[in-house]
Amino acid sequence: MQTRLGSFPSEPFAESPLKTLICESAFWRVEGNLQQLFITVWGLLKAASKTVIAGWIRSTPKKAGTDVSSGSIRSAVASGGWLDKLSAEEILKRINWRCAENFRKYHCKQIDISNEKNSSLLSNNVPAV
Repeated sequence: MQTRLGSFPSEPFAESPLKTLICESAFWRVEGNLQQLFITVWGLLKAASKTVIAGWIRSTPKKAGTDVSSGSIRSAVASGGWLDKLSAEEILKRINWRCAENFRKYHCKQIDISNEKNSSLLSNNVPAV
């Protein structure tokens, strides 16, 4: 599944990384007659594959000087999917896991929000005006 430019509103955001990406890559899109959001400009001009995009995602924290494992990225994707209320099957598909047990064991956990653990929150310690 490739993300195409037509799937986004004409004015997605005033100034955003997405708008910058679209504007900066306009020349190559015209040159290669491409509508995909992510393209490669090294070698043959074409739509970026899932593998290439995954490499970009993995290399970004390294370039920022952060030591992040691929498991951490996978965990972030799983957590994001869970917060977006995706089904477990959809989350497993996105993180390329076949075994639902891994998701249940490491990511599908209840969060304890008892008052004792939240006592340090400002809203719990400052009276309403």
